[in-house]
Amino acid sequence: MALTSGVDTVAVQAGLPSYVVNGELDRGGYGITFDAMHAGERLAVKVLDTQSHEAAIRTPLEIAALRSVNDPHVVRMVDEGFLDTPAEPNRYRYIACEFIEGSNLATLATPGHAFTVDETLSIGRDVAAGLQALHDVKLVHRDVKPKNVMYNAATGTAVLLDVGIAKHLDVTPVTVGAAPGSFGWKSPEHLRGQSVDRRADLYALGVLLYWLATGKHPFQDRAPAHGGDLESAMLAGQFVPVATAQPALPPVAADVIDQMLALQPYDRPRRAADVIAALR
Repeated sequence: MALTSGVDTVAVQAGLPSYVVNGELDRGGYGITFDAMHAGERLAVKVLDTQSHEAAIRTPLEIAALRSVNDPHVVRMVDEGFLDTPAEPNRYRYIACEFIEGSNLATLATPGHAFTVDETLSIGRDVAAGLQALHDVKLVHRDVKPKNVMYNAATGTAVLLDVGIAKHLDVTPVTVGAAPGSFGWKSPEHLRGQSVDRRADLYALGVLLYWLATGKHPFQDRAPAHGGDLESAMLAGQFVPVATAQPALPPVAADVIDQMLALQPYDRPRRAADVIAALR
């Protein structure tokens, strides 16, 4: 169960007396994120209710993942702990991360906004760099999507967020409810309930890049042939090559985007670093 409406700015301020809590930023599946200041730094503070079985399991995994990665394209954790709430001292846990200036890609994707080819390539390189940093410590993100990428148009920098459902390749994953991930952004093997590795992240990055370059999901136009079911179209694996939809893309970049969308993992690039090279 998600946090209740009783967890608000006032309650979080009382539980984090050394912080200045300015307001709420976002509500997600198992946490509420607040805008706060601490020790002179602006932070995004996610508060989670450990009475939620999902949050109790995934929060320690997210903290461990953030501790293990140090890369400018993966959000940096600054602090974590429990809210100082005497009545329920171990119920509400928080994760304080750097505040990323800008907007997430889902917010930017309004009818009046189109991503340029240069923006598409730059964002792709940054997200691939963040994924490579995760993969280097044997983590698979498993939820690459527009909402989980912050983009600062002023600096042209993208940062990968939310490693709460990341999977360590050497550890048997814990499944809570349905398979983790977001509709329309899971790899075919993920949709089939099979094990995933780094190449599942590269598939999701391919979907993201196609979406940035063309303004549409790569399998959107194929869904009607599958009863309107987008994920059935993804499992069929047929899509219009990205160069057809956006001919301004450099040929090498277009080729690697199509390769990332391959139905079979072994047909995709092996490493995120290979994607970065192709997007230069």
